[in-house]
Amino acid sequence: EIAQLGGNPQASFFVDLKPGALAAGFDPKAPLARPSRTKGMHGYFPTLPEMRSTFLIMGKGVAKARNLGEIDMRAIAPTLAARMGASLPDAQVAALNVAN
Repeated sequence: EIAQLGGNPQASFFVDLKPGALAAGFDPKAPLARPSRTKGMHGYFPTLPEMRSTFLIMGKGVAKARNLGEIDMRAIAPTLAARMGASLPDAQVAALNVAN
């Protein structure tokens, strides 16, 4: 299941924090997890609807008003690199087709 979610296939386990909790590894006296207002933190399964975000791209040669649907966030860096004429040969996911 870990590998299917994009995690390390050699991992022995995966910690999935309760929504709204923050892994607190900065203060040895702090609780392991506590409620937090921080958004966008590691430790949550990507299948949670709360982990979804918006990706917007515009510029010369980029299609207008195209709905890319739900995308893999690992495709963002290769997409931006391709738009700048660069490549990321070690990228795990291909660039998105955003051209018009």
